[in-house]
Amino acid sequence: MLYDFEPYAAFCRIDKDGDGQLYTKDFYSFLRENDINQFQLKDCQLMMQFYDLDQGGCLSYNEFMKFILPCDDSDIRADACQRKTYKTDIVNGKKLHPSVEKTMAEYFEREINCHIKIEMLKRVIQACSDWNAKAAFNLIDS
Repeated sequence: MLYDFEPYAAFCRIDKDGDGQLYTKDFYSFLRENDINQFQLKDCQLMMQFYDLDQGGCLSYNEFMKFILPCDDSDIRADACQRKTYKTDIVNGKKLHPSVEKTMAEYFEREINCHIKIEMLKRVIQACSDWNAKAAFNLIDS
């Protein structure tokens, strides 16, 4: 467990312009600042679309919380949410604790890779001559 991780501080670290919303470019910049350079903006967009529950084109703090904290461990969620919050002076180049920065960047990297793989698998299935969305849903419903 990362004892220096606090969700609001993490959100503010990524939200450089301080508008209370996280955009694709915010995640892209955060990854690049943490030496994860293999992604393009469109790759970050795949991850964003999945967690953008209201489809507003950005993540609110509540959407970020659902993204960053485990949904299946209420104890970890409660512990992280009860930590004393702090702000990082992003304007002057301050970052979170190095272990938090690294772990968050690796987490985002794994998430993006997962979404890239899902999109690739969707294309493979759709390219199959016997693929039919209606038949697939009927099969699931039966």
